Amino acid sequence: MLKFPLILITLFSTSLLPAQSNWSPKIDPALLQRLEKDGTADFLLVMTDQADVSAADNLTAKEAKGQYVFNTLSAFAEKSQKSVLEFLRSQKAPSQSFWVVNAIKSTGTLQLIQTLAQRQDVAQIQANSHSSLNYFTDNAPTNLNTVLDTATIPWGLIRIHADSVWAMGIRGQGVVVGGEDTGYDWT
Repeated sequence: MLKFPLILITLFSTSLLPAQSNWSPKIDPALLQRLEKDGTADFLLVMTDQADVSAADNLTAKEAKGQYVFNTLSAFAEKSQKSVLEFLRSQKAPSQSFWVVNAIKSTGTLQLIQTLAQRQDVAQIQANSHSSLNYFTDNAPTNLNTVLDTATIPWGLIRIHADSVWAMGIRGQGVVVGGEDTGYDWT
């Protein structure tokens, strides 16, 4: 007879313990693999709270909208990231704040990442993947004449009739082309 009340007491007492937070789904599996391999890894903490910039829809001037969105996002990130940034500093972990997406880049161990994942203000922790572009080889054509002299002009250039324009002597002289992307080799 004593076994039954003991089981009830055990079940009742364990229900009073704080629930284990389910933090492990917050961590990107690719990050866990990198940590297992290297011991430390770069990661991105995406904050739970995100700024509401919907009021910008009510503004008519483009500059006013931009200024509103900038001010709102940057102030919100500063406020919501403050305690996480302080914690990272106390752990001697590097940090870089990104106000547009309300995220923080850092580097650390599995123990640090598990601690961060248990925080309510952290929504997810993603691997900060590195990527690189394949650069042209040294034997690639370096000027337009070399391209024109080859028998194989890329199909896309033929499709837009670039070869016909080149034959008229028009080769883009004086044209300034500008752009910005993470894929540019600025040097």
